Amino acid sequence: MATTARVMLALAGLAAAESLDNGMPLPAMGFNTWNHFGLSIDADLVYATIDVMAEELLPFGYDHINLDDGWATHRDAEGNIVVDAAKFPHGLKPLADYAHSKGLKFGIYSDAGNYTCGGQPGSLGYEYQDAQFYAQVGVDFLKYDNCYNEHVGFLDRYETMRDALLSTGRPMYYALCEWGITNVWRWGAGVANSWRTTDDIVDDWLDVIRVADNSRGLARYAGPGAFNDLDMLEVGNGGMNNDEYTAHFAIWAIVKSPLIIGCDVTNMTEETKAILTADEVIAVNQDALGVAGDVVWQEGPLIIYAGPLQDGSRAVVMVNRHTHDNAPESFECVGDRANKPCTSTPADRRWVGENMTVAWDYIGLRPGSKAKVRDLFAKEDLGDFHGSFSGLVRIHGARALKITAYHSDDVLPNWRPWANTQAAAAPPDSDSSHYRRES
Repeated sequence: MATTARVMLALAGLAAAESLDNGMPLPAMGFNTWNHFGLSIDADLVYATIDVMAEELLPFGYDHINLDDGWATHRDAEGNIVVDAAKFPHGLKPLADYAHSKGLKFGIYSDAGNYTCGGQPGSLGYEYQDAQFYAQVGVDFLKYDNCYNEHVGFLDRYETMRDALLSTGRPMYYALCEWGITNVWRWGAGVANSWRTTDDIVDDWLDVIRVADNSRGLARYAGPGAFNDLDMLEVGNGGMNNDEYTAHFAIWAIVKSPLIIGCDVTNMTEETKAILTADEVIAVNQDALGVAGDVVWQEGPLIIYAGPLQDGSRAVVMVNRHTHDNAPESFECVGDRANKPCTSTPADRRWVGENMTVAWDYIGLRPGSKAKVRDLFAKEDLGDFHGSFSGLVRIHGARALKITAYHSDDVLPNWRPWANTQAAAAPPDSDSSHYRRES
C-alpha cells in the first residue's frame, strides 16, 4: 500500500518524501571544518570561527558550526568516547556553550563504522552511548559517515543512530554521508534530514560538474525536512574562479542542498563573502515550500535548473559549462586600456559567455504570458517579458533568476521540475530491505 502511494504521488508530480519528524524542515546552513582544515582542528580555530560567523554570517542564515573528523582519540574502559585533550583541553561543551551564547548551533561528526574515515573511534555499536554524549555536550547537528562499516547493512546502521538521537529528546539535524552508493535518495527520507548523493567534493570546476550531474533527477525524492546533499561548499578555497564559485553556489541553492561553508571564514575575500551572502539566492534554498529544483533543459554544455517557490514564482539557474575560448559571440576586451585601445585581434579579446534562453513552458508558466524577471545575485529587476527571457551567462558561470507571473491563471498548479521529463516516471517498485546488508 505504501509503495502504491509513492507511485501515485510521483505520477502526480508531487514530492514523495516523508521527512524525519524532528522539527527541521529546511536545508541546514552553516560551516564545517573538513574541506579547508581536514583533521587539523582545535579549540582556538573553533572559537575564532564562531566569532566571525556570529558577526558576519549568522545574519544570512548560517547558524551551524560543525566539527568534522579529528576531535576524538579513543574510547575509555567504559566505552565512552574521549575528546582529544591536546586539541580541546576543556572538552567540547564549552565550545557548544559559546556557540549557543552567540546564537549559533553546534555540530559534530561521527561514523557508522568501527572507525571514522580519519581513523578515530566510530559509533557502530555505540550509537545510544554516543547520542547521549552529544546531548550532554549540547550538539545540534550530526554528520554521520560510512567508513569501516564492517559490511553491516546501511539501513540498520543509519536507522539505529536515528533512533538513538531521537531517544535523547534533544533535536539534532541528522545528515547521512553514505556517498550515494545505495541509492540513498530512495530511503533517506524518514531516516535523516539530508543524505549525501556522491562521494566527497573536490575544489575543482570539473568536480562540481561531476557532483551536480550525479545528482540530477533526484529532486522528486526530496521535500521539507528531507534533502539531497551535494556535499559542503568549496566557495573560497582557491581552486576555482569567482564565476565558477558563483555557479557552484547557485546550483547547490536551487537543488536545496544544505549550504555548509567549507572555506576559512576568518580569511574570506570580499568576492567570496559576496557569493556566500547573496541573500536572494539563499532565499531560494530556504524557501518554505521545500521543493528542490532540478534540470529542466539542456543543450550541450548549456543547462537550466528550475523549481517552484512558495509564492508561485519560479527560481531559475542558467549554467554555461562551455570550455572553449573561441565561441563566436560576447567577447570582452582584455587589452591594456591605459596605454592603447582594444582591438578586434584575438590577443585583445576573450569570450566571456553566451546568451541563454529560458522559455516559460520549461518552468510551468503559460507560454506567451507576461512575467517579471529578477536577477538574484545582482538584486536587480530586469523587466517584464512575454514567453521567455534571454540573457548573457558567463563561461563557467551562472545566472540566478526569480520569474514571477503577473496573473495566477498563467501559473501551472503543482508544477514540479521533474514533470514532463524522464524523471517524472514512477520510481521502481523497490524493496529497500536489501540495503540492510552488503554483499
